[in-house]
Amino acid sequence: MSEKILIFGATGGIGSILINNLKNYEIVGASPDYEEGRKRYGIRFFNHDQVLNKNNIDFFNKEKFDVIINCAGHNFFDKWTEKKKNLIYFSRIDTCTKLLDIVQKMPQENRPEVIIFASSVAVYANAPERVDEYTKLRKDINYFKSIIWYDMEKEILEYKIPGTRFIIPRYGVVIAPVSYVKMQLTLTKYFLNGYLTNKNPIVSWISHKDIYRIIELFISNKGLSGIFNVCSPNNITSDEFARAFAKVMGTRILFRVPAALLRLIFGQRAKIFEYSLNVYPRRLQEANYKWVDDNFLNALYSVKQELFNYKSFG
Repeated sequence: MSEKILIFGATGGIGSILINNLKNYEIVGASPDYEEGRKRYGIRFFNHDQVLNKNNIDFFNKEKFDVIINCAGHNFFDKWTEKKKNLIYFSRIDTCTKLLDIVQKMPQENRPEVIIFASSVAVYANAPERVDEYTKLRKDINYFKSIIWYDMEKEILEYKIPGTRFIIPRYGVVIAPVSYVKMQLTLTKYFLNGYLTNKNPIVSWISHKDIYRIIELFISNKGLSGIFNVCSPNNITSDEFARAFAKVMGTRILFRVPAALLRLIFGQRAKIFEYSLNVYPRRLQEANYKWVDDNFLNALYSVKQELFNYKSFG
């Protein structure tokens, strides 16, 4: 009998990657867009808020999920007004605490064997020198993304639930056949993709082909727990990132966007383009994980093939 997985945020980028690729498991989704999820994937989908109702412990006891994966949260692409920042922040923190409170109240025999919580390498804030999971972490109070992931990880690690492992993957930039990569490729096709700032920060990234294989490793290897940097061991610079998109699309980079203009357009979000994330996946290396796509250009070519027909797009 296949293991049963509940995925929160199942209609988002990482959730979609997992649903489309974890073929040897029974997948159940939970999302605010649960009706759309049912139509798109043809699997059981539940209302996110109803599932996490504190009185809904019977749902979890009845289903007896082997694995719960939480990648829920409001997207970061909206303008960071105070209202939006609160929504982004609490959509992550509240999901974690509500889920953990429910699992903690369950009989141990019904609890999931592992819960996997999505975090981000942005927790390191600005890291031009190499960092890994053993690097002492500090919260950058001036960088919203660092605050979110630092607080979320701290909240999770305060719980101790017998019989359940916690794993916190810190994802790099996900290179996958999803909307934001498609948009970047489209902009590049029309010469609208430029170098960003003069700082040329380091970018930590991960291919979708490695994401689901790493998740399978987390599920199958019962000795793994704690924090993992889920990123390629081969980081690139921001300029290399832009040049790779241009090469894949057969175009050139014609301009550089100054940092001042990025700050004017994006406000606080501009730090995403200015901060370096020289992140190394030491714990995955220690677990002897073998990367499928550790070359950024190859990974991007693969995504283009999945997204577009060469004749109609290239």
